[in-house]
Amino acid sequence: MTSLTKAEYPAYQGGQDRALVLTAMLWGLLVGGLFGLDAAMSSGSAWVTAAAAAAVFVLVGWCQASLSNGFHEAVHQNFGSRHSDVLSLLLLGYPTFFTMQYRKVHLQHHLKGGDPTSDPDFVTYGRFPRTRWELVGRLALMASGLAAARQLLTKNLRSGDEASGRVQEKQRAPMRDLAGLALVQLAIASAYLGIFGWPAGLAFYVGFYVLPLGTVAKFIKATRSFCEHGSPDRDYVLRTITGKPWQTGTLGMYGFHYHAEHHLFPWVPYARLGSLHERLAPELVEDAETHQGVYELFEGGYLGLLVHWFRELPWHAAAEAPAST
Repeated sequence: MTSLTKAEYPAYQGGQDRALVLTAMLWGLLVGGLFGLDAAMSSGSAWVTAAAAAAVFVLVGWCQASLSNGFHEAVHQNFGSRHSDVLSLLLLGYPTFFTMQYRKVHLQHHLKGGDPTSDPDFVTYGRFPRTRWELVGRLALMASGLAAARQLLTKNLRSGDEASGRVQEKQRAPMRDLAGLALVQLAIASAYLGIFGWPAGLAFYVGFYVLPLGTVAKFIKATRSFCEHGSPDRDYVLRTITGKPWQTGTLGMYGFHYHAEHHLFPWVPYARLGSLHERLAPELVEDAETHQGVYELFEGGYLGLLVHWFRELPWHAAAEAPAST
C-alpha cells in the first residue's frame, strides 16, 4: 500500500496562498471578459459582437468551473484558513451556487467511491458508454443544463445523507447559507448592471452567468469526473491525468488532474500535489492496487483521454448472442 512517512508530511503541507492568487486571477479573467464583450457590442459590428458573445459565454463557464474546483479546496479545508469557511463561500461557493452542505456530499464520494448507491458522483462516471453514440450523448446531456438543475436540487442544497439516497430526515441548507447565496448572487447581478446598464444587465446576468454555469461549467465538471473515475474495464478507478498545462488546465484547474494523489491524501493542498505525484507515481505504477481503488495514469490530458476512448469504442453495440437452450 502506498504511504508517506510522518517525516515526509511537512513537505506536502502549506501553499494555500497559491489558491488565493489563482482565485483572484480567475475572477479578473471573468470580469475582463465581460468588459471585452461590452466593448465588442460598442463596435457596431454584428459579427464581432456574435464572436465575442460566444467566446465570453465559454470563458465565463470555464472560469465558473475552475472556481468551483477551488471550492473543492475549501471542502477539504485547504483554502486560506482551516478554521474559517467564510472567505471560500464568498469567493467560490456562493458564486457557483454551492453551500457548505456540499462538504457532506463530497466526503461521501471519498468514503464510498465506486458504490452506485452511496457515491453521489457515481452518476457522472458509472455505466461506461458502450458506443461512440452513447459517449457523445452523455457529453451532450452534461452540456444541456438538465444535469446542473438536478444537482442544484439534490446535492448542493441538501445534506450528504439525503443527496446520496440514504434519506433519514430531510435537512436542507441552513437559512444563513441560503441568505448568503442570495446576497452574493444579488451582488453579482448588480455588477452586471454596472457593466451593461439597466435593464440589459439583468438579461446579461442570466445569459452570461446563470446559463454558462448550468451548461459550460457543468459540462466541464462532469466530464472531468468521468475522466478521473470512469473506465471501460472497471467499475471505478483513481486516474491521474498528466500532460502539458493547456491539456490538464482545460478541465483540471487547482491541480485536479493529480486526482489519484488527491484521493489518497486529501489533506494535501493543490499546490503540493505535483510534488506528491512525483513521489508516489513510481510506486503506484508498479502496484496499482490502493486502499481507495485501482490507480491509473494517462498521459495526454483530459481531451486526449476522451479522444482515445472515442477511437476505441464502436459506433454500434455488438448484438447479444441468443441464450442457449
